[in-house]
Amino acid sequence: WTRTNLQRNVAIFRALNNVFSQKPEMGALPMLYAATAPEAEGGDYFGPDGRLGWKGYPKKVESSEDSHNMEDAKKLWKISEKLTGIVLNI
Repeated sequence: WTRTNLQRNVAIFRALNNVFSQKPEMGALPMLYAATAPEAEGGDYFGPDGRLGWKGYPKKVESSEDSHNMEDAKKLWKISEKLTGIVLNI
């Protein structure tokens, strides 16, 4: 969970940010690591190494079961095509 201004207008989220979130610089590290680490391979997933995977430095982790749902992936693809007006035939 990364501390951003997206949560600034809801009091409970502002409070939770102070306890559970990390700075944006730390929140960006897993994506940067995945893109630049020599040992990162296609399909690898990286997240924070801290407690509950909420904070910390990047480490290789398992992605959620939902992230492998092909039906949802196809729905998201179709919605993205509709919203952007771009169709990419693969």
